[in-house]
Amino acid sequence: MAGFFKDLFAQLAATSVVIAIAGYLLKMWLANRLDRDKSDHEHELEVHLEVLRADWARDLARLNVHETYLHARRVRVIEKLYADVIDAEFALQNFLVSWWAYSNADVVRTRGKAAVEWRQADSVESMDVRGRQYCEKFTEINANLHKNAIWFDDTFIEEIGAAFKPFSDRIVSMDWEEIPAFPKEFENLVEVGQAPRRSVVGAFRAILGVTA
Repeated sequence: MAGFFKDLFAQLAATSVVIAIAGYLLKMWLANRLDRDKSDHEHELEVHLEVLRADWARDLARLNVHETYLHARRVRVIEKLYADVIDAEFALQNFLVSWWAYSNADVVRTRGKAAVEWRQADSVESMDVRGRQYCEKFTEINANLHKNAIWFDDTFIEEIGAAFKPFSDRIVSMDWEEIPAFPKEFENLVEVGQAPRRSVVGAFRAILGVTA
């Protein structure tokens, strides 16, 4: 009986050694496999990142070209717009001066201008001419904006139009048979006449990225 247990223990010991060796080998195999898989995944990740970097660089280059072209087109349009804005400002200020003179005929005469040299009819004629010039310039500005709407957003176009439209509406609705008195809110002729231009200059600078 003692010999039987001795052989059994010997077999169990041998089996334990075999299991231990097998477990160790399995552990080493798994470790090597994980390292290899990790290396493979890292390589795949690096390749993927390189592809993403190349795509990003290509998109960035395309965006830079697009932004440069867009900026150039906007500059070209705004240069023409600003020239029309200056003409509109000149016409508006002269319209306001003529309107003021019509409504203040006595003041004009007492400042040394003889009646034979100046008549209210002259102011009316000047108002008509300058008013039409202003409206024509506003029409050109508005048309130019809408013809080039692809380069600007709707907010910008609406902002420019809103700066000029109130004066255009007032001129168009003017009763030339019975011209109304000059509005008190327009008493500062220079400031009122420059208001549309000053308003749009800020919008021009903003869209072109120009700091004041």
